[in-house]
Parts: sequence; structure tokens; C-alpha cells
Amino acid sequence: KRDETIARQAHELADLRKQTDQQEQSLQEEREKAAISKHMSEENIGNLMQQIQNYEHELQSLTQTYAMLEQALTAKDREISQLIAGGASVQQDSAGAEDGGTQGMRVA
Repeated sequence: KRDETIARQAHELADLRKQTDQQEQSLQEEREKAAISKHMSEENIGNLMQQIQNYEHELQSLTQTYAMLEQALTAKDREISQLIAGGASVQQDSAGAEDGGTQGMRVA
């Protein structure tokens, strides 16, 4: 009877060792997956940070371009206003010459 007990306990111990080995292997696989996942997350974060920097540079460039276009537009507005003012005074001068100055300013 003692031999049966020893044999049963030895079998149970072998089963426990097998379960422990399987659990250790599963744990190791999970650790490897976690390490890979962490590495990929870190890479993704690095890529996202790079994209943010690229977008910031692009935004800065677009802001500068916008400022230059705004200055050019303001200069053109002034130029057009001067041309209109100059054209209106020419119109007024010629209108004044036609009727002795009683007609006033005409808009071109």
C-alpha cells in the first residue's frame, strides 16, 4: 500500500511539474508578446512625435506664406486704391475742362 501511495504521489508530482512548465512557458510567451507590444508602442509614439514635428514645420511654413500673401494683397490694395484715386482725379480734371468745373467728380 505504501508503494501505491508513493507511486500516486510521484505521478501527481510529475503532473504538477508538467503544469508548472506549461505555465512558465505561457508566462514567457506573454512576456515576449508584451516586450514586442511595448517596442511597437514606443516606435508608434516616436513616429507620431515625428509627424507632429513635421506638421508644426508645415504650419509654420504655411503661416509665413500666408503673411507674405497678406502683405502682397495689402500692397495690391494700396496700388489699386491709388490707381482709382488717380483715375478719379483725371476724370474730374477732364470733366471740369468740359463744362467749366460745374460737373464735379465722376467715378470711373
